[in-house]
Amino acid sequence: MAPTMRLRLLAPIVALALVPVVRADGVDDFVRAELKRQNLPGLALCVIKDGKIVKKAGYGMANLETPAPVRPETVFEIGSVTKQFTAFAIMMLVEEGKVKLDEPIRTYLPDLPEKWAPITVRHCLTHTSGLVNYTSAIPASLAATSEFKDGEVVERLRNSELRFAPGEKWEYCNTGYYLLGTIIEKVTGETYWDFLDRRVFKPLAMAATRNSNPRAVIPNRARGYLLMGANRSNANPIMPTVGYAAGSLVSTVLDLAKWDACLREKRLLKPESYAQMWTPYRLTSGASTGYGFGWALDTAAQKHARVAHGGNTLSQSALIERYPDLGLTVVALVNQNNAPVTTISREVARRYAPQLTEKPIKDDPAETEFWKRAFADALSGDIKEELFHAKLREAKILDLIKQNRPALAALGAPLKYELLERKVEAGVTTWRYRVTFEKAVANLIGAKDPEGKIVAFTVQPG
Repeated sequence: MAPTMRLRLLAPIVALALVPVVRADGVDDFVRAELKRQNLPGLALCVIKDGKIVKKAGYGMANLETPAPVRPETVFEIGSVTKQFTAFAIMMLVEEGKVKLDEPIRTYLPDLPEKWAPITVRHCLTHTSGLVNYTSAIPASLAATSEFKDGEVVERLRNSELRFAPGEKWEYCNTGYYLLGTIIEKVTGETYWDFLDRRVFKPLAMAATRNSNPRAVIPNRARGYLLMGANRSNANPIMPTVGYAAGSLVSTVLDLAKWDACLREKRLLKPESYAQMWTPYRLTSGASTGYGFGWALDTAAQKHARVAHGGNTLSQSALIERYPDLGLTVVALVNQNNAPVTTISREVARRYAPQLTEKPIKDDPAETEFWKRAFADALSGDIKEELFHAKLREAKILDLIKQNRPALAALGAPLKYELLERKVEAGVTTWRYRVTFEKAVANLIGAKDPEGKIVAFTVQPG
Protein backbone atom coordinates (compact mmCIF):
# COMPACT_ATOMS: atom_id res chain seq x y z
CA MET A 1 0.00 0.00 0.00
CA ALA A 2 1.38 3.40 -0.93
CA PRO A 3 2.72 5.38 2.05
CA THR A 4 0.80 8.47 0.95
CA MET A 5 -2.56 6.98 1.90
CA ARG A 6 -3.63 4.49 4.57
CA LEU A 7 -7.14 3.07 4.37
CA ARG A 8 -8.88 2.55 7.70
CA LEU A 9 -11.38 -0.25 7.52
CA LEU A 10 -13.65 0.51 10.45
CA ALA A 11 -16.54 -1.84 11.10
CA PRO A 12 -19.60 -0.54 12.92
CA ILE A 13 -19.82 -1.37 16.60
CA VAL A 14 -22.14 -4.38 16.87
CA ALA A 15 -23.67 -3.52 20.22
CA LEU A 16 -24.27 0.20 20.08
CA ALA A 17 -24.53 1.66 23.55
CA LEU A 18 -27.08 4.40 23.82
CA VAL A 19 -26.64 7.66 25.70
CA PRO A 20 -29.71 9.68 26.55
CA VAL A 21 -29.77 13.43 26.52
CA VAL A 22 -29.92 14.26 30.21
CA ARG A 23 -30.07 17.47 32.20
CA ALA A 24 -27.34 18.30 34.68
CA ASP A 25 -28.73 16.17 37.53
CA GLY A 26 -26.72 14.09 39.96
CA VAL A 27 -24.98 10.88 39.02
CA ASP A 28 -27.46 8.84 41.06
CA ASP A 29 -30.41 10.28 39.15
CA PHE A 30 -28.70 9.63 35.83
CA VAL A 31 -27.77 6.01 36.60
CA ARG A 32 -31.19 5.16 38.00
CA ALA A 33 -32.83 6.65 34.93
CA GLU A 34 -30.52 4.61 32.69
CA LEU A 35 -31.33 1.38 34.48
CA LYS A 36 -35.02 2.02 33.95
CA ARG A 37 -34.68 3.16 30.34
CA GLN A 38 -32.28 0.39 29.32
CA ASN A 39 -34.16 -2.26 31.30
CA LEU A 40 -31.05 -3.27 33.27
CA PRO A 41 -31.29 -5.33 36.47
CA GLY A 42 -28.42 -3.76 38.41
CA LEU A 43 -25.19 -1.78 38.24
CA ALA A 44 -22.25 -1.14 40.56
CA LEU A 45 -20.26 2.07 40.11
CA CYS A 46 -16.99 3.40 41.46
CA VAL A 47 -15.38 6.73 40.60
CA ILE A 48 -11.79 7.47 41.63
CA LYS A 49 -10.44 11.03 41.44
CA ASP A 50 -6.84 11.85 42.26
CA GLY A 51 -6.38 8.59 44.08
CA LYS A 52 -9.51 8.83 46.23
CA ILE A 53 -12.83 7.09 45.82
CA VAL A 54 -15.34 9.89 45.36
CA LYS A 55 -18.29 7.69 44.45
CA LYS A 56 -19.14 4.09 45.26
CA ALA A 57 -22.69 2.91 44.82
CA GLY A 58 -24.97 0.10 43.81
CA TYR A 59 -28.17 0.49 41.82
CA GLY A 60 -30.95 -1.97 41.09
CA MET A 61 -30.89 -5.68 41.87
CA ALA A 62 -28.07 -8.22 42.05
CA ASN A 63 -30.70 -10.97 42.11
CA LEU A 64 -34.23 -10.41 40.83
CA GLU A 65 -35.63 -13.50 42.50
CA THR A 66 -34.45 -13.03 46.07
CA PRO A 67 -34.49 -9.96 45.63
CA ALA A 68 -31.05 -8.67 46.62
CA PRO A 69 -29.83 -5.15 45.86
CA VAL A 70 -26.54 -4.32 44.17
CA ARG A 71 -23.93 -2.93 46.54
CA PRO A 72 -20.33 -1.83 45.97
CA GLU A 73 -19.34 -5.23 47.40
CA THR A 74 -21.38 -7.15 44.82
CA VAL A 75 -19.28 -9.61 42.78
CA PHE A 76 -19.67 -9.52 38.99
CA GLU A 77 -18.12 -11.36 36.07
CA ILE A 78 -15.70 -8.93 34.41
CA GLY A 79 -15.21 -10.80 31.13
CA SER A 80 -12.40 -9.43 28.99
CA VAL A 81 -11.25 -7.01 31.69
CA THR A 82 -9.47 -10.25 32.69
CA LYS A 83 -7.05 -9.65 29.81
CA GLN A 84 -5.24 -6.80 31.54
CA PHE A 85 -4.42 -9.14 34.44
CA THR A 86 -3.12 -11.75 32.01
CA ALA A 87 -0.96 -9.13 30.31
CA PHE A 88 0.26 -7.93 33.71
CA ALA A 89 1.25 -11.48 34.67
CA ILE A 90 3.12 -11.92 31.39
CA MET A 91 5.05 -8.70 32.02
CA MET A 92 6.02 -9.98 35.46
CA LEU A 93 7.54 -13.02 33.79
CA VAL A 94 9.20 -10.84 31.15
CA GLU A 95 10.89 -8.83 33.91
CA GLU A 96 12.11 -12.10 35.46
CA GLY A 97 13.54 -13.28 32.14
CA LYS A 98 11.20 -16.26 31.97
CA VAL A 99 9.24 -15.00 28.95
CA LYS A 100 10.36 -12.91 25.96
CA LEU A 101 7.84 -10.76 24.12
CA ASP A 102 9.22 -11.45 20.65
CA GLU A 103 9.79 -15.16 21.19
CA PRO A 104 7.50 -17.53 19.24
CA ILE A 105 4.76 -18.99 21.41
CA ARG A 106 5.85 -22.48 20.30
CA THR A 107 9.03 -21.93 22.34
CA TYR A 108 6.87 -22.28 25.43
CA LEU A 109 4.14 -24.50 23.97
CA PRO A 110 5.97 -26.79 21.49
CA ASP A 111 2.89 -28.93 20.82
CA LEU A 112 1.13 -26.08 19.04
CA PRO A 113 0.59 -26.49 15.27
CA GLU A 114 3.64 -25.84 13.08
CA LYS A 115 1.63 -23.26 11.10
CA TRP A 116 1.50 -21.11 14.26
CA ALA A 117 5.30 -20.86 14.34
CA PRO A 118 5.49 -17.16 13.33
CA ILE A 119 3.22 -16.07 16.20
CA THR A 120 5.01 -14.38 19.09
CA VAL A 121 3.96 -13.55 22.65
CA ARG A 122 3.63 -9.91 21.59
CA HIS A 123 1.24 -10.85 18.78
CA CYS A 124 -1.03 -12.61 21.29
CA LEU A 125 -0.96 -9.65 23.67
CA THR A 126 -1.90 -7.18 20.94
CA HIS A 127 -4.56 -9.19 19.01
CA THR A 128 -2.37 -9.35 15.91
CA SER A 129 -1.70 -13.10 15.86
CA GLY A 130 -3.99 -14.03 12.96
CA LEU A 131 -5.45 -16.90 15.00
CA VAL A 132 -9.11 -17.84 14.70
CA ASN A 133 -11.06 -16.51 17.68
CA TYR A 134 -12.17 -19.63 19.53
CA THR A 135 -15.21 -17.94 21.07
CA SER A 136 -16.50 -17.31 17.56
CA ALA A 137 -15.68 -20.80 16.34
CA ILE A 138 -17.36 -22.59 19.27
CA PRO A 139 -21.16 -22.28 19.56
CA ALA A 140 -22.31 -20.06 22.44
CA SER A 141 -24.66 -22.80 23.61
CA LEU A 142 -21.69 -25.13 24.07
CA ALA A 143 -19.59 -22.48 25.81
CA ALA A 144 -22.47 -21.77 28.20
CA THR A 145 -22.84 -25.34 29.39
CA SER A 146 -19.44 -26.97 28.99
CA GLU A 147 -16.07 -27.23 30.63
CA PHE A 148 -13.12 -27.37 28.27
CA LYS A 149 -10.49 -30.03 28.84
CA ASP A 150 -6.79 -29.18 28.78
CA GLY A 151 -5.77 -28.55 25.20
CA GLU A 152 -9.31 -28.67 23.84
CA VAL A 153 -9.27 -25.13 22.47
CA VAL A 154 -6.05 -25.82 20.54
CA GLU A 155 -7.39 -29.12 19.22
CA ARG A 156 -10.57 -27.45 17.96
CA LEU A 157 -8.48 -24.90 16.03
CA ARG A 158 -5.55 -27.11 15.03
CA ASN A 159 -6.64 -27.51 11.41
CA SER A 160 -7.73 -23.91 10.88
CA GLU A 161 -5.58 -21.58 8.80
CA LEU A 162 -4.29 -18.26 10.10
CA ARG A 163 -6.58 -15.43 9.08
CA PHE A 164 -3.61 -13.24 8.18
CA ALA A 165 0.14 -13.07 8.68
CA PRO A 166 1.00 -12.23 12.31
CA GLY A 167 1.46 -8.50 12.77
CA GLU A 168 -0.27 -7.65 9.50
CA LYS A 169 -3.73 -6.80 10.92
CA TRP A 170 -5.51 -6.17 14.21
CA GLU A 171 -8.41 -8.49 15.00
CA TYR A 172 -9.75 -9.04 18.49
CA CYS A 173 -8.91 -12.61 19.43
CA ASN A 174 -9.58 -14.46 22.68
CA THR A 175 -7.44 -17.38 21.49
CA GLY A 176 -4.22 -15.42 21.94
CA TYR A 177 -5.04 -14.67 25.57
CA TYR A 178 -6.10 -18.27 26.19
CA LEU A 179 -2.62 -19.30 25.03
CA LEU A 180 -0.97 -16.66 27.21
CA GLY A 181 -2.64 -18.22 30.24
CA THR A 182 -1.24 -21.59 29.22
CA ILE A 183 2.24 -20.07 28.84
CA ILE A 184 1.99 -18.65 32.37
CA GLU A 185 1.19 -22.13 33.69
CA LYS A 186 3.98 -23.84 31.72
CA VAL A 187 6.62 -21.31 32.78
CA THR A 188 5.66 -21.05 36.46
CA GLY A 189 4.42 -24.55 37.26
CA GLU A 190 1.37 -22.97 38.90
CA THR A 191 -2.18 -22.69 37.72
CA TYR A 192 -3.06 -19.39 36.10
CA TRP A 193 -5.42 -18.65 38.98
CA ASP A 194 -2.89 -19.45 41.72
CA PHE A 195 -0.23 -17.30 40.06
CA LEU A 196 -2.54 -14.29 39.87
CA ASP A 197 -3.74 -14.82 43.42
CA ARG A 198 -0.21 -15.05 44.84
CA ARG A 199 1.46 -12.36 42.77
CA VAL A 200 -1.34 -9.82 42.21
CA PHE A 201 -4.57 -10.28 44.17
CA LYS A 202 -3.13 -10.98 47.62
CA PRO A 203 -0.49 -8.20 47.47
CA LEU A 204 -3.23 -5.74 46.48
CA ALA A 205 -5.76 -7.11 49.01
CA MET A 206 -8.21 -7.88 46.20
CA ALA A 207 -9.99 -10.51 48.29
CA ALA A 208 -13.12 -10.75 46.11
CA THR A 209 -11.29 -11.31 42.81
CA ARG A 210 -10.99 -14.92 41.64
CA ASN A 211 -12.18 -17.28 38.92
CA SER A 212 -15.84 -17.56 38.05
CA ASN A 213 -16.40 -21.21 39.07
CA PRO A 214 -20.19 -21.55 39.44
CA ARG A 215 -19.72 -24.42 41.91
CA ALA A 216 -17.87 -22.19 44.36
CA VAL A 217 -19.74 -20.34 47.09
CA ILE A 218 -18.86 -16.70 46.43
CA PRO A 219 -20.45 -14.25 48.88
CA ASN A 220 -22.31 -11.34 47.27
CA ARG A 221 -22.18 -12.86 43.78
CA ALA A 222 -24.60 -11.19 41.33
CA ARG A 223 -26.97 -13.33 39.32
CA GLY A 224 -26.36 -12.89 35.61
CA TYR A 225 -29.13 -12.31 33.11
CA LEU A 226 -29.53 -12.75 29.38
CA LEU A 227 -31.79 -10.29 27.59
CA MET A 228 -33.22 -11.30 24.23
CA GLY A 229 -35.65 -8.69 22.95
CA ALA A 230 -38.04 -7.97 25.80
CA ASN A 231 -37.44 -11.33 27.49
CA ARG A 232 -34.96 -11.80 30.33
CA SER A 233 -33.73 -15.18 31.50
CA ASN A 234 -31.30 -16.51 34.09
CA ALA A 235 -27.84 -17.37 32.80
CA ASN A 236 -25.19 -19.56 34.38
CA PRO A 237 -21.78 -18.11 35.24
CA ILE A 238 -19.16 -18.81 32.62
CA MET A 239 -16.96 -21.81 33.44
CA PRO A 240 -13.34 -20.88 34.24
CA THR A 241 -12.04 -23.32 31.62
CA VAL A 242 -14.10 -21.55 28.93
CA GLY A 243 -13.15 -17.92 29.43
CA TYR A 244 -9.88 -18.76 31.21
CA ALA A 245 -7.15 -16.11 30.79
CA ALA A 246 -9.26 -14.30 28.20
CA GLY A 247 -12.29 -13.65 30.41
CA SER A 248 -13.13 -15.76 33.48
CA LEU A 249 -12.44 -13.48 36.45
CA VAL A 250 -15.03 -12.11 38.85
CA SER A 251 -14.46 -8.97 40.90
CA THR A 252 -16.06 -5.93 42.54
CA VAL A 253 -15.80 -2.21 41.84
CA LEU A 254 -13.96 -1.87 45.17
CA ASP A 255 -11.35 -4.46 44.21
CA LEU A 256 -10.92 -2.78 40.82
CA ALA A 257 -10.36 0.51 42.65
CA LYS A 258 -7.43 -1.21 44.40
CA TRP A 259 -6.22 -2.39 40.99
CA ASP A 260 -6.48 1.19 39.73
CA ALA A 261 -4.35 2.38 42.66
CA CYS A 262 -1.69 -0.17 41.71
CA LEU A 263 -1.69 1.09 38.13
CA ARG A 264 -1.63 4.74 39.16
CA GLU A 265 1.29 4.21 41.53
CA LYS A 266 3.01 1.81 39.07
CA ARG A 267 3.43 -0.91 41.68
CA LEU A 268 4.49 -4.56 41.15
CA LEU A 269 6.03 -3.78 37.75
CA LYS A 270 8.81 -1.50 36.54
CA PRO A 271 7.83 1.81 34.86
CA GLU A 272 9.18 0.57 31.54
CA SER A 273 6.83 -2.42 31.67
CA TYR A 274 3.88 -0.10 32.18
CA ALA A 275 5.10 1.99 29.25
CA GLN A 276 5.08 -1.08 27.01
CA MET A 277 1.59 -2.12 28.11
CA TRP A 278 0.22 1.34 27.36
CA THR A 279 1.93 1.89 24.00
CA PRO A 280 -0.23 1.16 20.91
CA TYR A 281 1.14 -1.67 18.83
CA ARG A 282 2.07 -0.83 15.24
CA LEU A 283 1.34 -3.20 12.41
CA THR A 284 3.92 -4.20 9.83
CA SER A 285 2.49 -1.38 7.69
CA GLY A 286 3.32 1.12 10.42
CA ALA A 287 -0.33 1.82 11.25
CA SER A 288 -1.26 2.10 14.92
CA THR A 289 -3.75 -0.40 16.30
CA GLY A 290 -4.82 1.76 19.25
CA TYR A 291 -4.27 -1.26 21.50
CA GLY A 292 -1.44 -2.14 23.86
CA PHE A 293 -1.20 -5.19 26.11
CA GLY A 294 -4.72 -5.84 27.41
CA TRP A 295 -5.73 -2.18 27.12
CA ALA A 296 -7.44 -0.08 24.44
CA LEU A 297 -5.72 3.29 24.04
CA ASP A 298 -7.31 6.44 22.62
CA THR A 299 -8.15 10.02 23.49
CA ALA A 300 -11.28 11.70 24.78
CA ALA A 301 -12.26 15.19 23.64
CA GLN A 302 -9.23 14.87 21.33
CA LYS A 303 -6.66 15.63 24.00
CA HIS A 304 -7.18 13.53 27.12
CA ALA A 305 -5.60 10.08 27.09
CA ARG A 306 -8.02 7.26 27.78
CA VAL A 307 -6.79 3.80 28.83
CA ALA A 308 -9.71 1.39 29.00
CA HIS A 309 -11.10 -2.08 28.51
CA GLY A 310 -14.55 -3.58 28.55
CA GLY A 311 -15.78 -7.08 29.12
CA ASN A 312 -18.85 -9.10 28.14
CA THR A 313 -19.75 -12.62 29.19
CA LEU A 314 -22.92 -14.49 28.34
CA SER A 315 -24.68 -12.73 31.22
CA GLN A 316 -22.71 -9.73 32.50
CA SER A 317 -20.89 -6.60 31.35
CA ALA A 318 -17.93 -4.64 32.71
CA LEU A 319 -15.78 -1.60 31.99
CA ILE A 320 -12.83 0.20 33.51
CA GLU A 321 -11.89 3.55 31.93
CA ARG A 322 -8.90 5.54 33.12
CA TYR A 323 -8.09 9.16 32.22
CA PRO A 324 -4.52 9.43 33.59
CA ASP A 325 -3.93 13.12 32.93
CA LEU A 326 -7.20 13.98 34.69
CA GLY A 327 -6.59 11.62 37.60
CA LEU A 328 -10.00 10.07 36.88
CA THR A 329 -11.14 6.44 36.71
CA VAL A 330 -14.66 5.08 36.30
CA VAL A 331 -15.55 1.43 36.89
CA ALA A 332 -19.01 0.11 35.98
CA LEU A 333 -20.29 -3.47 36.33
CA VAL A 334 -23.72 -4.72 35.20
CA ASN A 335 -25.34 -8.15 35.64
CA GLN A 336 -26.74 -8.37 32.12
CA ASN A 337 -25.15 -9.24 28.79
CA ASN A 338 -24.32 -6.50 26.28
CA ALA A 339 -25.25 -3.69 28.66
CA PRO A 340 -24.35 -0.10 27.61
CA VAL A 341 -21.60 0.29 30.20
CA THR A 342 -19.43 2.39 27.89
CA THR A 343 -21.85 5.24 27.47
CA ILE A 344 -22.98 5.14 31.08
CA SER A 345 -19.35 5.30 32.19
CA ARG A 346 -18.51 8.17 29.84
CA GLU A 347 -21.47 10.27 30.91
CA VAL A 348 -20.43 9.74 34.54
CA ALA A 349 -16.86 10.71 33.62
CA ARG A 350 -18.07 13.95 32.01
CA ARG A 351 -19.88 14.87 35.22
CA TYR A 352 -16.62 14.68 37.15
CA ALA A 353 -14.50 16.16 34.35
CA PRO A 354 -16.55 18.62 32.23
CA GLN A 355 -13.55 19.15 29.95
CA LEU A 356 -14.34 15.75 28.43
CA THR A 357 -17.41 17.29 26.77
CA GLU A 358 -16.43 18.48 23.30
CA LYS A 359 -17.66 21.69 21.71
CA PRO A 360 -18.74 21.59 18.05
CA ILE A 361 -16.69 23.32 15.36
CA LYS A 362 -17.87 25.18 12.25
CA ASP A 363 -20.05 22.94 10.16
CA ASP A 364 -19.41 21.84 6.58
CA PRO A 365 -23.02 21.76 5.22
CA ALA A 366 -22.30 19.80 2.05
CA GLU A 367 -20.36 17.09 3.86
CA THR A 368 -22.89 16.96 6.69
CA GLU A 369 -25.62 16.33 4.13
CA PHE A 370 -23.49 13.58 2.56
CA TRP A 371 -23.07 11.76 5.86
CA LYS A 372 -26.73 12.23 6.77
CA ARG A 373 -27.65 10.44 3.55
CA ALA A 374 -25.07 7.72 4.17
CA PHE A 375 -26.54 7.06 7.62
CA ALA A 376 -30.08 7.04 6.25
CA ASP A 377 -28.99 4.49 3.64
CA ALA A 378 -27.39 2.34 6.35
CA LEU A 379 -30.59 2.47 8.36
CA SER A 380 -32.76 1.49 5.41
CA GLY A 381 -30.35 -1.14 4.11
CA ASP A 382 -30.22 0.61 0.72
CA ILE A 383 -26.48 1.20 0.80
CA LYS A 384 -24.95 2.85 -2.26
CA GLU A 385 -22.03 0.48 -2.77
CA GLU A 386 -20.45 2.68 -5.44
CA LEU A 387 -19.74 5.30 -2.75
CA PHE A 388 -17.47 2.92 -0.86
CA HIS A 389 -13.86 2.05 -1.61
CA ALA A 390 -13.32 -1.41 -3.08
CA LYS A 391 -11.25 -2.44 -0.04
CA LEU A 392 -14.28 -2.02 2.22
CA ARG A 393 -16.43 -4.04 -0.12
CA GLU A 394 -13.81 -6.80 -0.24
CA ALA A 395 -13.56 -6.81 3.56
CA LYS A 396 -17.35 -7.33 3.85
CA ILE A 397 -17.73 -4.07 5.81
CA LEU A 398 -20.96 -3.29 3.98
CA ASP A 399 -22.40 -6.60 5.14
CA LEU A 400 -21.56 -5.66 8.73
CA ILE A 401 -23.32 -2.33 8.32
CA LYS A 402 -26.43 -4.12 7.08
CA GLN A 403 -26.27 -6.59 9.96
CA ASN A 404 -26.24 -3.70 12.42
CA ARG A 405 -29.48 -2.15 11.19
CA PRO A 406 -31.42 -3.16 14.35
CA ALA A 407 -28.84 -1.45 16.56
CA LEU A 408 -28.92 1.67 14.40
CA ALA A 409 -32.73 1.73 14.46
CA ALA A 410 -32.66 1.53 18.26
CA LEU A 411 -31.10 4.99 18.33
CA GLY A 412 -34.29 6.54 17.03
CA ALA A 413 -34.47 9.29 14.44
CA PRO A 414 -31.45 11.63 14.18
CA LEU A 415 -32.38 15.11 15.40
CA LYS A 416 -29.12 17.06 15.23
CA TYR A 417 -25.65 16.67 13.72
CA GLU A 418 -22.74 18.58 15.29
CA LEU A 419 -19.30 18.48 13.67
CA LEU A 420 -16.69 17.82 16.36
CA GLU A 421 -13.63 17.20 14.24
CA ARG A 422 -12.37 17.36 10.67
CA LYS A 423 -8.86 16.19 9.90
CA VAL A 424 -6.75 15.20 6.91
CA GLU A 425 -4.16 12.48 7.34
CA ALA A 426 -2.19 10.69 4.61
CA GLY A 427 -4.67 11.92 2.01
CA VAL A 428 -7.74 10.70 3.92
CA THR A 429 -10.26 13.23 5.26
CA THR A 430 -12.18 12.22 8.39
CA TRP A 431 -15.33 13.85 9.76
CA ARG A 432 -16.58 13.07 13.27
CA TYR A 433 -20.07 14.13 14.28
CA ARG A 434 -21.93 14.07 17.55
CA VAL A 435 -25.42 12.99 16.57
CA THR A 436 -28.37 13.56 18.87
CA PHE A 437 -30.99 10.90 18.24
CA GLU A 438 -34.45 10.53 19.70
CA LYS A 439 -33.17 8.07 22.27
CA ALA A 440 -29.45 8.55 22.43
CA VAL A 441 -26.30 10.45 21.59
CA ALA A 442 -23.58 8.76 19.54
CA ASN A 443 -20.55 9.59 17.38
CA LEU A 444 -20.76 9.12 13.62
CA ILE A 445 -17.31 8.83 12.05
CA GLY A 446 -16.79 8.84 8.32
CA ALA A 447 -13.75 9.21 6.10
CA LYS A 448 -13.10 9.57 2.36
CA ASP A 449 -10.04 9.17 0.19
CA PRO A 450 -8.90 11.85 -2.30
CA GLU A 451 -11.25 10.36 -4.92
CA GLY A 452 -14.21 10.81 -2.60
CA LYS A 453 -14.70 7.12 -1.86
CA ILE A 454 -15.74 6.17 1.68
CA VAL A 455 -12.90 4.38 3.50
CA ALA A 456 -14.36 4.49 7.03
CA PHE A 457 -17.92 4.49 8.35
CA THR A 458 -18.79 3.67 11.94
CA VAL A 459 -21.09 4.65 14.80
CA GLN A 460 -19.56 4.61 18.27
CA PRO A 461 -20.71 5.37 21.81
CA GLY A 462 -20.89 9.08 22.54
